[in-house]
Amino acid sequence: MSYGQSTAFLGQLVTGFSNWISERTSDRIFNAIRYRRLSPSQAFIDSLQLASTEVSAQTMQVVNRSPVERIEALMIGGVIDEKGAVNLLPIMRKPLPKSQVLKSKPGQHAIEIFDEKNNLILRKSFNTDHASTTSTMFRVLVPYPETMKTIQIKDLTGQIHETKASPNPPAIKVLSPNGGEVFEKGTYTIKWEGKDVDGDQLSYLVQYSPDNGQRWQGVGLVKFTDTTEVELHVEELIPSNTAIIRVTASDGFNTSEDQSDGVFTLGMDDGTHVEPAYSGALPSEFRLEQNNPNPFNPNTTIRFSLPEPSRVTLTIYNIRGQLVRSLLAEQDYPAGYHQVPWDSRDEHGLSVASGVYFYTLKAGGFFATRKLVLMR
Repeated sequence: MSYGQSTAFLGQLVTGFSNWISERTSDRIFNAIRYRRLSPSQAFIDSLQLASTEVSAQTMQVVNRSPVERIEALMIGGVIDEKGAVNLLPIMRKPLPKSQVLKSKPGQHAIEIFDEKNNLILRKSFNTDHASTTSTMFRVLVPYPETMKTIQIKDLTGQIHETKASPNPPAIKVLSPNGGEVFEKGTYTIKWEGKDVDGDQLSYLVQYSPDNGQRWQGVGLVKFTDTTEVELHVEELIPSNTAIIRVTASDGFNTSEDQSDGVFTLGMDDGTHVEPAYSGALPSEFRLEQNNPNPFNPNTTIRFSLPEPSRVTLTIYNIRGQLVRSLLAEQDYPAGYHQVPWDSRDEHGLSVASGVYFYTLKAGGFFATRKLVLMR
């Protein structure tokens, strides 16, 4: 598995994908194509407008819903090649929704966890997915058992992998950025310090948050190496003046994490997000412009107008309504003319395929959608 694949997969492991539309909206799109004879793209645009009401209703339901019960969980994932060998990704420990962790179904493989006396304390079946010509991936969530010592992965023929826990978790400290820095554009280096008293080699998941920890975007995965830095590409991340970095360290079994002590600024001071040609009078209405250039490869710019200060969300979706990239997530913008670049990469920094995509703007009560075309 390549570096990019590892980064994307571990990003899924930790944060999961977010699908914007519900099954009801998916059915609406399908029926529009089947019975109204609309093209998939036009049916999707029509349904996005209807779904905006649905999203608002869902948001209200979330506000009124009881808090989700969470439990400590292990996130175990990796790759099984065509010969049955397992390449295990660093195991992460996180508090996750209880219903999600306890969900189970029959599978061709199983994870078994044993205590120090080799007593079986947990077993969970699973199936692999993301099949390729040479390997398959898997991701399994299990409750975190305090007394665990050994994890075994088995298939129908028996044990195919085993890993044992070290007694101590790693120590991790974010060094830079650590609060107060200003990164206007270009490439900067994220640095941290990691130690393991058991002598285990560590892996690190590096994440970026534009809103002081509300949302996280993968920046890099440094797997089982002595490297303690990774490059930060400003143009590939959401601009923010409340940004922080989080680094999660794993010895292959135990997990620790640290984040910036304070917020820093990224991509807000270089003028790229305010259209100079409109530096005079303020716009009279909300407006989402067509991206330019379009079609494009690989970069394009999305412009929008705000007649008043607004909290802005700007998001890219594919033709199936799945989230591709969140360019702006509840970011406060002043009244005026603004522009945001997109480099045709997804949430995990991977280049997306050629095709039709949609971008949506939400600003206050305003909602609009447009189509863009990537041609590589």
